[in-house]
Amino acid sequence: MHMVDDAYDAWERVWDDVGGEHYAPRDTLVLSSAGSQWARDSRSALESMRLPVKEVSRAWLEERLPMLETSDVEGGFIVSTGGVLFARDICVSLRDTLAHDSLVELHTRSRVVDIDCGGHGVRLSDGRAYHHFDHVVLCAGLWIDALAPSLRAQLFLA
Repeated sequence: MHMVDDAYDAWERVWDDVGGEHYAPRDTLVLSSAGSQWARDSRSALESMRLPVKEVSRAWLEERLPMLETSDVEGGFIVSTGGVLFARDICVSLRDTLAHDSLVELHTRSRVVDIDCGGHGVRLSDGRAYHHFDHVVLCAGLWIDALAPSLRAQLFLA
């Protein structure tokens, strides 16, 4: 759960840098399926951090959210520490902010085909040699394994 705190801290630094917040706070609904330990463990962790957790029953879910399939749901809880990140707005703000920095070289609409973490370089789909940089920022989030599975162990995940 402490990774969530680190993520919020990182986003606060981004909002400070780009001069705006591209996030809408929203509640998070966590569902517990029959026999699942994950939701119980998550709830315990949240409660140990003194975060308010509201228990919801299957009947409550069926009444309030009839579009959900609840046949395998025991119940769940709602926690207020969630939200929606507006990816397009974030990317545009980062691009605009970085474009004004003379030390930053942007390669828009460029497909990366290989990454050299040790040498801080990337090869783009244009086939040219590696481009080397002081830092490479890879914005892939949870999809890093699909993008570059061999990199997971080498990356610093902020």
